[in-house]
Amino acid sequence: MSYKDAVKRATRKGGAKVIGMAFHKMDKEGDCVVGLFADRHEVSGRFAGSRYIHYIFETDEGPVKFRLGSASDQEYGSQMEIGEVYSVTFKGKESISGNRYINRFEIVHIPAEFVGDDTEPVK
Repeated sequence: MSYKDAVKRATRKGGAKVIGMAFHKMDKEGDCVVGLFADRHEVSGRFAGSRYIHYIFETDEGPVKFRLGSASDQEYGSQMEIGEVYSVTFKGKESISGNRYINRFEIVHIPAEFVGDDTEPVK
């Protein structure tokens, strides 16, 4: 069997794991990510060496990463626990002093009893 065949077979049987992931841009009001909060990584920004967090979520569509922004990391990110399920929705930008702004999000924690195989889809 070729390596390409092995990839096809593993993917079909659910044994393959994607290592890379899509970056989900949160810039339009209503942009949303729903899934298991799997990890976070601190990265350097473009402006004056600012630092912010990449949040890694396992979603129905596969793994994705996104950022909230440094101010939102402090406000929201510190309250989120790895291993829990969340819905993160971008609610727009709020102007603050000068020509600066902060990103606003609605973050909803979904308790474990509402996640799993025995939950029925909501209609």
